[in-house]
Amino acid sequence: EPQRSIPDWITARRDFLLTQLNTVTNVFNVTATNFSAGSSNLLLLTGTAPVRVQTILVNGHEYPVTWISVNIWRLQIPLTNGTTALNLVGVDRSGNVVSNATRSVTATYSSPDALAENNIVFNEIMYNPVVSGAGYVEIYNRSTNYAFDLSGWKLNGIDYTFPSGTVITNGQYLVLAQSLPVFAAVYGSNIAAFCEFSGTLDNGGETLSLIKPGATPAADVLVDIVTYDDDPPWPAAADGLGAALQVIDPRQDNSRVSNWSGGNSDWRFFSYTGAGGASATRFYLYLDSVSDLYVDRIWLAAGPVAEGGTNYLQNGDFETALTGPWQKVGNHINSAISAATAVSGANSLHLVSTGAGGPTASVYQDLTGIVSTTVYTLSFWYRPATNANGLFYRLSNAFRSANAVPVRVVLFTPGATNSIAGTLPPYPPLWLSEVEPLNLTGLADNFGDRDPWIELHNSGTSTLSLDGFALANNFNNLLQWPFPPGVTLEPGEYRIVWADNEPDETVGTNLHASFLLNSTTGSVVLSRLNGGAPQILDYLNYSTTAGDRSFGSLPAAQTSYRREFYYATPGAANNPASPPVTLFINEWMAANAGVLVDPADGNWDDWFEIYNPTTNRVDLADYTLTDTLAVPGKFRIPAGYSIAPQSYLLVWADEETAQSATNGELHVNFKLSQSGEAIGLYAPDGTAVNTVTFSRQTNNISHGRWPDGAAAPFVFMSTPTPRAANTLPTLNPRLLAFTLNGNTATLTWRSQPGRVYRVQFKDDLNAPAWSDLPGDVTASGAEASRNDALPEGWSQRFYRVLVMP
Repeated sequence: EPQRSIPDWITARRDFLLTQLNTVTNVFNVTATNFSAGSSNLLLLTGTAPVRVQTILVNGHEYPVTWISVNIWRLQIPLTNGTTALNLVGVDRSGNVVSNATRSVTATYSSPDALAENNIVFNEIMYNPVVSGAGYVEIYNRSTNYAFDLSGWKLNGIDYTFPSGTVITNGQYLVLAQSLPVFAAVYGSNIAAFCEFSGTLDNGGETLSLIKPGATPAADVLVDIVTYDDDPPWPAAADGLGAALQVIDPRQDNSRVSNWSGGNSDWRFFSYTGAGGASATRFYLYLDSVSDLYVDRIWLAAGPVAEGGTNYLQNGDFETALTGPWQKVGNHINSAISAATAVSGANSLHLVSTGAGGPTASVYQDLTGIVSTTVYTLSFWYRPATNANGLFYRLSNAFRSANAVPVRVVLFTPGATNSIAGTLPPYPPLWLSEVEPLNLTGLADNFGDRDPWIELHNSGTSTLSLDGFALANNFNNLLQWPFPPGVTLEPGEYRIVWADNEPDETVGTNLHASFLLNSTTGSVVLSRLNGGAPQILDYLNYSTTAGDRSFGSLPAAQTSYRREFYYATPGAANNPASPPVTLFINEWMAANAGVLVDPADGNWDDWFEIYNPTTNRVDLADYTLTDTLAVPGKFRIPAGYSIAPQSYLLVWADEETAQSATNGELHVNFKLSQSGEAIGLYAPDGTAVNTVTFSRQTNNISHGRWPDGAAAPFVFMSTPTPRAANTLPTLNPRLLAFTLNGNTATLTWRSQPGRVYRVQFKDDLNAPAWSDLPGDVTASGAEASRNDALPEGWSQRFYRVLVMP
C-alpha cells in the first residue's frame, strides 16, 4: 500500500502544479518594439514567456537570459551603429520553438562603433601555476561604454572558440580557466570563471592571440596578441612560483614585456598631480601599519609632468646620508638608507614602521617655495612588499593621499583589477628590427670592419629622438650604452648600430656601441628612462645564428614573430626569402594497418618521410606542411626540427600535434586519405619546396620515390622503409614482347620504375662472352624496351636482360 501511495501523491502534486501554472501568463512578449540604446551600445530587453520557454534566441544566437520570475525574463544584447532588426524566438529545453513564442523588435544605436582591437586586451595569464590545472587567461574590455559580441571569436594558443551569445561588457574581466573545479578550489568559488578551455598554456612560453573572424580568413581581425616567455626579461615569479603575469597599464601596449609584472614584486612607478594647497611647507611619507617598504627617486616638480622640472625635495634619490633634509620621527624612526636594492643609483630609502603612521610618525622634509595655486607633480618608485598594506604621502590638506597607495604583493587577481595596476607613459613606435651577431662577408662599417650590428626601426609617422634611450647586450645593465645626444630616427627609418665595443668610432650617423655581441647566443635590449629608471621597450634573444645570417621581426614593428633570416638587410626592411634547399617528400603511407606503430600512443597512424639528399643540415623552423596545396600554411613546423645531411625525418599525420614533444618526431594537424590526395612542404616565405600527389593506396604498402629523391613516377613498396632509404625487391625481368621491323629488333620486358637494365647479346650461343648493347635503360614504368639495329647480313641473335645493382 505505501508503494501505491507514492504515485498517487505525485499525480496529485502534478495536478496542483498545473493548476498553479495556469495562473501564469502564457504570452511571449517584449515590453516594447522600438528601442534606443542611448550612450551605451548594450541594449536591455525584458518581457514575458510561457513556462515552457527555457531560453531565447536573438537572430539565431543564444544570449544569456536572466529569469526574474517564473515567466519574466531579461537579456542584454550589444548593438552596432544604426538600426538593427531583432528577431526573438523562445525555445524549450529540447531546442524546439515554442508555439507563438516569436517577436520582432527594432533597436537603434546612434554613436560610432568602438574597435575591438583598441579595447580588448589580454590582462592576466597564469601559465605555470603551483597547483596543476589552475592555469587561466583573463581578457579585459577597457572601453567605458561599449560591449562586444564575442560569438565565434578564437583564442589561439589555448584552442578556444567563444560560443554563440558571448558578450563582454564595458569594464568587464572575462576569465577562461584550465579546469573549473580546480579554479574554484584555488582562487575561491566567489570568483566566476567564464568557461573551461581544453588546450594548455605552455610553461616554456607561447603566443596567445585573440581573433575576430571576418567573412574570409583574409578579413580576420587580430584583436590582441601577446607572446610570453619563461626566460628573462619575463618575471621569474610567474614561472611556477605562484604568481600570474599581470598587465600594469592596460591602456598601453601589452605586447611589451615591461607592461607585465609577476605578482607585484618589481619596482613600480607612482605619480600624482595637483595644486600645492595652502600652508604647504612640509612633505610627509609614512606607512599605515607595522611593515617595511623600499622607496626611491622621490621627485616633486612644478607642472603636470613627472620629473618635469627642478626637484623641490633634496636627496630624493637617497644617494647621500638621510640626516639633513630628511627627518624621521615616531614609529618610523628605524627608517634608513639602504644599498640592498635601488631603482637607480646605489641606494634607496628603506621605510620601516612599527605602527600606523601619520604626520607625527613619518619620514619628512621641510620645503620652501611651494605656491598654493601652482600645480605640482609628485612621483616616486616603490618596491612592493609582502607585509605592507598602504603607503601615504602628504604635502597639504589638498595635496595628499586620498587613499593609500597599494603596495602589498598580490600574486594573482583573476576577475578583478590587477594588483600592480598603474599608469605608464605611452610606448614610442620604436623597435628592434634585426641583429647580425656574426658578420663575415656583409656590410662594413665606416672603418672598413665587418662587425656585428643591431638595427632599429621607427614605425611611426613622426621623427623620434633617442635622447634617454639605451642599448645593452644583457638584462642587468639596461643603460649599458646610452645613445649620444641628438640622435633621431625619421618616420619609417631603419638605422643600424655597430655592436663592436668601439664607441670611439662613432662619427655622425655611424653609431658604435660600447659592447660586443656574442657571435652565437645572446640578447639585445632596447630601453628608455621612465621616471629616472630604465624600462625595456624591446628585446631580442637569439641563438645559434649562422655566419652572415640575421635574426629579427617579420612582420616589422611587433614582438611576437621573430625568426632567422637567410638574407641580412642592414638599414632596410627585413627580407623573408628562404634559402634554396633541396628536400623531398620521399615516402608515405596512407593506409598503415600494422606496419609501423606510433611510439607516442601505440596507434597505427598515417606517416610520411622527408629526405635531405644534400651535405648540409636543413633547419625546418617555420617551414609549413599541408595536405591541401591550396592552403600551404596548414601546419607550421616549430623551432627545434632539422634534417641532417642525407638523412630522413618521419612525420606522423595523425592530427595529434601535442605528441611532437614525446619522441622528437613531428606530429601534424592533418591525416592522409587512403583514396588519394597531396602532401606539400613549403619554405617560410611560402615557396613550394616539394609537393606530391598520389592516388588510391593499399593497406601496408608504402608509396614514394625509388631511388631516394627520384622524380615521378612513384613506386609502390611492399617493404616500407620509414626513416631509411627506400628499397624495392628485385624482380627478374620477363619478356613481354619481341618485334622485328626490317633490321630493327625491339625487346619489351616487365620492369620496375627506377631500376636500371642492361641488354646484352650473342650472335652465337657458344661464344664465350656476352656483348653489351650501348646505353643502359632506366625504367620509368612497369614496362621497359630497347631497340637493336641489326647488322647487314645477320642470320640470328640472342638476347638477355640484366638488372643492374
